[in-house]
Amino acid sequence: MRLLFYCADNFQLLDLSGPADVFAIANILSEVEHFTMQYVSEFGGRLRSNSGVEVETSSINDVIVDERDVLFVINGLDVERLPSPAVVRFLDEAHDRASSVCTICTGLFILAAALRHMPYKATTHWRYFDALRSKFPNIELHPNAPFVNDGKLWSSAGISTAIDMSLHLLEQHCGRRLAQQVTMAMVLPNRRRQNDAQLSFHLLLQFECSDTKWENLLHWIQENIATPLDTEKMASFMAMSPRNFTRRCKQEFDITPKKLVDRIRLELANSLLQETAYSLSYIANRCGYGREENMKRAFLKGKGMTPFALRRLVRGSS
Repeated sequence: MRLLFYCADNFQLLDLSGPADVFAIANILSEVEHFTMQYVSEFGGRLRSNSGVEVETSSINDVIVDERDVLFVINGLDVERLPSPAVVRFLDEAHDRASSVCTICTGLFILAAALRHMPYKATTHWRYFDALRSKFPNIELHPNAPFVNDGKLWSSAGISTAIDMSLHLLEQHCGRRLAQQVTMAMVLPNRRRQNDAQLSFHLLLQFECSDTKWENLLHWIQENIATPLDTEKMASFMAMSPRNFTRRCKQEFDITPKKLVDRIRLELANSLLQETAYSLSYIANRCGYGREENMKRAFLKGKGMTPFALRRLVRGSS
């Protein structure tokens, strides 16, 4: 299978190198060249990324896309710049011919200029939701999704989520085992799916922290999540009285200490449920629920389905 990476001038380097490495590592681990890669630009030649690294590219005039190809569309940060008529024509024809077309971050703006005539579902980086909505009302935007698949179209929020999207494409073509091997080889903490958030709950909590001692608390909770964690224990770790700790916790995270632990526990269990083959009993104990029934109630309240149903849904969509 040939992977074509169309890059605009001043493109985001990691939007290219992240997905490309997923498939390059897959070739290495399987000792089979499942994928060949070709880098493409409007005029060909050396193309400079926004970090100064240059990539040798072929001109769109020298590339004929067919049904065996997967095309990735990669842009820079200038979403106001419209693609030329030649690029629009190339992408329109590529969409008709390729087996899949994938946009990464603001690459959706380039492809959208070629697909104004059709409605479809997509996502992009959270910074550009409003700009995308105003320019392309034909797109049904899924703002919180890390990536979206709609028929042959794939779109991702960009950078790390492009790696998640590429791992799912790899799984479609080469199976779950190789995708998991590549995930481990890239030392990724987990693999996001379409129903996950672009920004994890833990990352959002870290962003809210006013200083490092609150970040340290989050790490401490994760490290001790298998044990009972009450307000007194957390207050002791923070060297505060329980009353003062409760007040400060609400100021930092806008939730009570109990709800903070409950949410961290649920997100960890959700990650283990989706990304491992551990039994439900093991996950319940590992995450501090004690019994499967307790975890089941937490998932019904927080995710709207049981752990078993969620795992079956994830496996079925793989």
